[in-house]
Amino acid sequence: MMKRGRKSNVGDAGSWMSKAIGGYVSGVQRFTMEKLQRAFERLSPGKRKLCIAMFFLVLGGWSLMLVIRPGYLSSGREQIRKVFRTSPVISVQENYTPISAETFSRIRSMRLYLDRLEGTEAGRKKLDSIVKARPGLRDSLLMVEKLYDGIFPD
Repeated sequence: MMKRGRKSNVGDAGSWMSKAIGGYVSGVQRFTMEKLQRAFERLSPGKRKLCIAMFFLVLGGWSLMLVIRPGYLSSGREQIRKVFRTSPVISVQENYTPISAETFSRIRSMRLYLDRLEGTEAGRKKLDSIVKARPGLRDSLLMVEKLYDGIFPD
């Protein structure tokens, strides 16, 4: 259903083509249904009952088969596979400083600055533009800070 006020994405070329195809399909359906209707009307009442009973038996059997064996129509190639993922292992050598204390203080001050931006409306707009430009920045800053605090506790 289209919302009020919006235009269709289909241009003029697509709309006349879809109308033409729709008209053709509708005509074929109407022709087929009229043929079937005339053929059904020519049958005797006993044969009509037999046709209706056979129709429901076939559809009922097909439905029952789909309930009992739902994968009957599929090729069987679609399988759910378990994906094994390994988590990264962080190994730190002794007396190894990945970043200097000055760099770490700049990282911490940047994270605190980003946290303070959430307090005001103008700050939220600025924070949104920063996060949009650098989507994983806040997570990375927090991860570096936790890693640094784990290696060098105060």
